[in-house]
Amino acid sequence: FHYNTVIIAYAKATEWMKGLDVLLDMERGAVQPDLVTYNAAINALSKEGRWIQVLELLDQMAGSRVNSDTITYGSAISSCEKGKAWHVALELLKEMSQNRLALDAITCNSA
Repeated sequence: FHYNTVIIAYAKATEWMKGLDVLLDMERGAVQPDLVTYNAAINALSKEGRWIQVLELLDQMAGSRVNSDTITYGSAISSCEKGKAWHVALELLKEMSQNRLALDAITCNSA
């Protein structure tokens, strides 16, 4: 069973709740989500501007010792932009810099 593929498909279909259900199923089944899994879930939430849930997933990633990347932060910042949480977007940019992740033009423009 390819969890990442399913989560990505739900993200494309704007079915973010179903994508999160798959993520929960993974955890219940003792399957460790990886960077691709989290990025797919965060992307699905980002499209809907669900920035609070995105921040929860970022915390969950850190707790699972999965390192975020530029894609992770770009989606998170985009969700903040859509949710009009610009102050959180700026904090995420700062965090990216502290984690020595490349700040690209798209990410900076979203903030």
